[in-house]
Amino acid sequence: MTARVGVDVGGTTLRVRRFPGGPADRLEVPTAAAGGPSLADRIAAAIEALPAGPEPEMVGVGIPGLVDPAAGTVRHAVNLGIDGTPFPLASVLAGRLGVPVVIENDVRTAALGAYHHITRERPAISDIVYVGLGTGISAGVVMGGRLHRGRHGIAGEIGHAPLGDTATPCRCGLVGCLEAVAGGRALDELLPGGAISLFTDPEAAPVRDRAVAAIARALYVLAAAYDPDVLVLGGGIAKDATPAVRRALLDMAASSPLGGEVVSVERVITLPPEADVGTTGAALLEPPSATAEGRQGGNP
Repeated sequence: MTARVGVDVGGTTLRVRRFPGGPADRLEVPTAAAGGPSLADRIAAAIEALPAGPEPEMVGVGIPGLVDPAAGTVRHAVNLGIDGTPFPLASVLAGRLGVPVVIENDVRTAALGAYHHITRERPAISDIVYVGLGTGISAGVVMGGRLHRGRHGIAGEIGHAPLGDTATPCRCGLVGCLEAVAGGRALDELLPGGAISLFTDPEAAPVRDRAVAAIARALYVLAAAYDPDVLVLGGGIAKDATPAVRRALLDMAASSPLGGEVVSVERVITLPPEADVGTTGAALLEPPSATAEGRQGGNP
């Protein structure tokens, strides 16, 4: 079987993994990027630092920001120093590595990885929504085994839907966005101990209750819009948030029989860290032309 490399670019950590491979075929390094060229250098160096093994036939990269997979560009990846000017990450990396490179938004990439992980044990599942609870909040949608991007590439952009309240301003210019009350950046600003203290500090209860309620409303909206088999919570606070979010959904169902039909708590799941959905999904990416008529992704 030919090898592939999946790259998961985070604001602080860059993860690289070769498929197929074992524990030695993965690497984590600080992202430490200050712009597109710097990021491309960091990714290429990390891939080249993998131990000797099969040469990859393709490299897939999941990256925050507005990604155009067809053009291979990314823009507005603010935490990586990439502004509104499209940076041709795919072509720059391909030139450096000598293999085709495909890029995609990191949350969509994680959704593809989550789909692959889930369907290995539950092959009847065809539709999932993955919600990434990180610095920002977004969702990736897989329908019929393929990534669903929408006509303008914004399917699943739930973070800037006004699901929080009517008083909290958001950086995007709207008021009450989900990210403004439940995103990691907002929680770091709202809590003395930062987002990591959301479920450990008793004093965080008002902020926690507001964030959980907003996340539950977001899952309700996503379930009503896409009716997936499962909704997967991922990201830094997912494990701790899931029980509280399920309780909030149960409260919604108790007051509305319809609410219980739209999204049952059994459909809200998390995945273990070893699922490594970011790098797995990246390795599953295919060139946009290859997915026009077929199923997105394969078996890394």
